[in-house]
Amino acid sequence: MNWLKPRASELAQRKKWFHEVLKENQGALLRFAHSLVSDTELAQDIVQEAFTRLWDRAPDDVEGYVVEWLFKVCRNLSIDHLRKEKRMDNKALNLDCLEDLDQLDVESQLDKKSRQQIVAEVISQLKPHQQEVLRMKFEKDFSYHKISDVTGYSVTHVGVLIHNTIKAIRKKMIQRLQLDIGDAAQDE
Repeated sequence: MNWLKPRASELAQRKKWFHEVLKENQGALLRFAHSLVSDTELAQDIVQEAFTRLWDRAPDDVEGYVVEWLFKVCRNLSIDHLRKEKRMDNKALNLDCLEDLDQLDVESQLDKKSRQQIVAEVISQLKPHQQEVLRMKFEKDFSYHKISDVTGYSVTHVGVLIHNTIKAIRKKMIQRLQLDIGDAAQDE
């Protein structure tokens, strides 16, 4: 019977580790999955499946990158689901993630709600992979390395993608704001 004690202690240690990982990451994973699939119940199912897969792995297999691994599994499960349904929802990013747009000179002409609507429209026109990378960077505060681990893009490509996407958003925002200001001036 003594040979069972190490197994029982290993199981107890594994349960403790698993519950800590669950407690620390479940909320962020739910928000991430929901941002991809736009369905609360489906997001819960995806996160549950990710944690089921984590339980099936040895803790040593994911040691040091368990968070990235969980996000990657959630991302892949979400993409698989969306492919099965043959739909990609271009849900807008959390609008607070682009605070640097507040530095635009013309933005003082519009109230915050109007700016947010414009940002939502501009972001909704982005490709899904651009939205996803921006979400991870600005909503989840992931490093380029973590984004690279989750998406499979190189770290350099992640940096270039984020830079070019923000640059394009700024350009479209300036154009849009100038159009709106011009329209408002003509109405007067």
